[in-house]
Amino acid sequence: MDTQDIIFITREKRKTIIITGKEKYSINESLNSIEARLTGNTFFRSHRAYIVNLNMIREIHPWGKNGYEITFSGTRQTAILAANKAGKLEKIMALPS
Repeated sequence: MDTQDIIFITREKRKTIIITGKEKYSINESLNSIEARLTGNTFFRSHRAYIVNLNMIREIHPWGKNGYEITFSGTRQTAILAANKAGKLEKIMALPS
């Protein structure tokens, strides 16, 4: 699978789910293991249960008291950005490419 096709990766019911624009893949690998294998600055651990593709982020909105909801290009599914990760993501997104 080409990592450019990945929109985000999450954990659901003890499985790791890889979301792409066309497919949803279920694997038995931990997010920590996947995160260690992803190279470059394209992916960000937005929450303990999410790794997001920075190039696919469309918008970020406040969600609840302690977090944000991330919407993406290419899917209606969303991910969570933990409040304690928001500052780091803001710095990364503000950097010139």
